[in-house]
Order: sequence, then C-alpha cells, then structure tokens
Amino acid sequence: MMRGVECSALPRGDGNRQVLADRDVRRLRNALGRFATGVAILTACSPQGGNIGLTINSFSSVSLNPPLVLWSLDQRSSYYEAFRDIRRYCINVLNLQQHRLAVDFAGRQGRIFGPQDWEMEAGSPPRLKQAAVRFECVPYAAYPTGDHTVHIARLIDFAASDAEALVFCDGRFTQLALQRAAV
Repeated sequence: MMRGVECSALPRGDGNRQVLADRDVRRLRNALGRFATGVAILTACSPQGGNIGLTINSFSSVSLNPPLVLWSLDQRSSYYEAFRDIRRYCINVLNLQQHRLAVDFAGRQGRIFGPQDWEMEAGSPPRLKQAAVRFECVPYAAYPTGDHTVHIARLIDFAASDAEALVFCDGRFTQLALQRAAV
C-alpha cells in the first residue's frame, strides 16, 4: 500500500471481458495520466482526398532494426476507419510552443493545415514545420486490443530538431523540469 493514496483492486474478469464501473474508469484514467508522455499530431492524406490529423500521446518506440514505432487509436474515433486504410502517415512530435495545435487537433473542430504551420507536398502526409521530431511511416501491423487498436509502423524517414518536446502529464501540458544529464 502506498502512503496517502487510495488503493483498490480492479475487478476480476474473464480476461478480455473485464468491465469497470464508471467511477473506476475515471480513477484508472487519472492514474494512467500520471505517466508523462510526449504529444504528437498524426497526419495523413485521406483516401477520400484532403488532409486529416489528430493529436495522439500513445506513441512509443518498438524496434531500431527494423525501425518500428507504435501508436494507438480508440476504435470509436471518427478517424478510425480512415487510419485503418492509410498507406503512409507522419507522426509530428510537438515542441513546447505548439500546445495550441495539440488542442486544435484533439477537438472535434479545428484541424486547419495552414501554410504557416505545415509543409505540404503532393502525395505526402502534412509535415509540421518546427516539430521537435517528424517520423514518416508506413503501416506494419495492427492489433485490436480492448477498446483501442495498437498500430505498429515502419519508419521510412525522420527528421529531428533541437527543439524541446512538449509533455503531457496530469491532464495538462508541461515541460521537462530536470536538467538533462548524460546517460
């Protein structure tokens, strides 16, 4: 038991069929939110034409050889079908100054690909100017898991800048506070 922290066991289910009460879902979401993550905008050219994008923070490296990353998407997302059929996309890791874009692309409206923020090239996904890092990817595998699908992507190109990455923790945007130390 941790001091000063309410602890409870999650209800036991039959593996994939465990259902949490609304109160437990909120508590679990808050607990998971204590883990700091980077913030990125996933962009692509829609199969129907035009550009699409959404904010994600479920992004992680998987392998260096071959170069693989993962991200996940809620199966109830309005973009679920579109990203299932996309053959190339870009994961744009936001810098500290780009928190407004994270909010715009997380909402139901917004998602404006203005030339002041985005590089556009025919046949390529939109690439965010001044991103901390950009990863261009092609799908490698997808695994429906619970209420999300975990997407594994193979990197085909990347570009990194010196900009500090935006961080999301405890329901708000922040930055790393510790001095960087050599590892």
